[in-house]
Amino acid sequence: MTTKIKSGVIAAGAIDANALSDNSITIAHLNCSDGTNGQVLTTDGSGTLSFSTISGYTDSDVETYLNTSEIYTDATNNRLGIGTSSPTVPLHVSGEAYIDSYLSLRTTDDQANRWLLYSHTNDSLEFNYNGAGNAEVVIDSSGNVGIGITNPSTRTHIYSSANSTPLIVESIANTYVGIKNTTQTAYIGAVTSNMYFENNGAERMRISQYGALHIDTVSDYTGKQWLNENTAGSPLGGSNASVNTYQKLRLWVAGDVNLSQGRGIHFGDVTDAAPLCIREGSPSEHGVDKDTLEILGRRQITLGSSYGRIPTGDTSAAGTARSVAFYIKKTGQMGGTWEEVITTPNGGDQTCRIFEDWTGRWVMVGRFAADARASIQGTWSSVSGLSTAVAQSTATAFSADWGDIYPSEVRIMGCTDVEEYMDTRTIDFIYGNRPSGVHSYTPRQWKHFFAGQNADGMTQNALWANKWGFAVGYAYDGKGRWYNPNMLGMGMSDGNVTNPIAAYSTATANAFNWNTAADAKLIATHYRTVAQQDAYETTGFGVDDNVNGFFDSYPTEYANMGGGTTGGGVHAAFTSAVFILLKLHW
Repeated sequence: MTTKIKSGVIAAGAIDANALSDNSITIAHLNCSDGTNGQVLTTDGSGTLSFSTISGYTDSDVETYLNTSEIYTDATNNRLGIGTSSPTVPLHVSGEAYIDSYLSLRTTDDQANRWLLYSHTNDSLEFNYNGAGNAEVVIDSSGNVGIGITNPSTRTHIYSSANSTPLIVESIANTYVGIKNTTQTAYIGAVTSNMYFENNGAERMRISQYGALHIDTVSDYTGKQWLNENTAGSPLGGSNASVNTYQKLRLWVAGDVNLSQGRGIHFGDVTDAAPLCIREGSPSEHGVDKDTLEILGRRQITLGSSYGRIPTGDTSAAGTARSVAFYIKKTGQMGGTWEEVITTPNGGDQTCRIFEDWTGRWVMVGRFAADARASIQGTWSSVSGLSTAVAQSTATAFSADWGDIYPSEVRIMGCTDVEEYMDTRTIDFIYGNRPSGVHSYTPRQWKHFFAGQNADGMTQNALWANKWGFAVGYAYDGKGRWYNPNMLGMGMSDGNVTNPIAAYSTATANAFNWNTAADAKLIATHYRTVAQQDAYETTGFGVDDNVNGFFDSYPTEYANMGGGTTGGGVHAAFTSAVFILLKLHW
């Protein structure tokens, strides 16, 4: 726009060379009044100059000059719209906005602290508190979200450098976290103080508020009420823990439960040295397929049935009904041993070792330490509370708790492994306790078995060539190979022995010495009437005139301990412990 100065505004001759020098044009040269301090020179557009006061711009002036289709101001509500003519917030941008630095967010009540939102040079979106250190939250270009970590490796990656709880999911009622793939959804939920694990809406596992783990894979829960399941008490220990019977694990499984090879189920506070478990093989065989099942307890193992005693063996035909609730089914040899507290006739309640197999149930009343053929030649004591240890080296001793009992049979059994005695036996034979023969029904008390009616020693009898020994009613093989109803006695020694009957019912130190004539032994014959000193025997251990033997030669017999350990001895290599067992009328 061009503004012309009209004729007459500047006086004629008023402008010359001097008049155009610095500061040479004054108010006198202009055709207008002097004006006042602070006013400015304006024109009315018609050639008239004057001094006037300029007032400030109003909101309407700003709106008049700024309001376009790109920028709009709302002075009433203090709003600015960019790309919109109807802003709804103080700054309303319709369209894209580029920020080449940080977007800083803070509150009016805390101007000192702020969150910075920005795009990192690695193209991640980051949230940083006060601009210090690494960003607290990162969303990388792949869409992975990191909380506490700047390089998330999964869709949600949470990291905490302290011992803390990095994630909590909470609602006002039951809370579930879902894990979903293309075919199903699994849930982990907190439901009425219990932790649930569900698959497609069906519960599969639960940890109760008392610490019990339930693994359920069947749909029918009828009758499956578990003791004290909803009782508080002291389920995890404390003064009342001993009276609680909480189920820490229960399985309702419509299928098999498999353990890896060589593993087992352990109960209570146990170690491999003192196991209480059901397992395959021994601890040293973990991971090895042994095809053997062991049930181990520190004390008695009881297999109970509401029908009474559990029989050993299953003779029922396939598919027929059972007459009792439970059977021990065997495919080969079977036998077991355990410790049991029994009221004895002379020692009160004692912990005793019991053996049971096809021959019946037996209690141990004596033991000869390995090598038994040597220990029978020594001196030994009677003790109350005979050791039930399984070690081969446990001291030789007789029990002083059973003297007045009437056993039906006496068993002489050697083995190299007490817990596996049926498979590790060296010798095994049984004497019938019927001194008048197999048809006699008058057994002796145990204290008179070796001594007869003598207060000490053994008896001398013409049946065994006047050797010193003891009478029996019959004999048979503990391995099931022979039975001899004709055997009437065993001649042990050329001379009498030290064998006081009082020591069988009263503990006595160094009470027994059967080797007074170098003839201490226990032997049997599979068909003769007598097994004796200087004559024949089928099996036994000990010494005959200083000739040592320990053998089982069935069906052959040998004299004088089978020739001993040298000079062609037969089966003289046995070196195990030997145990004396009594069959009682349980």
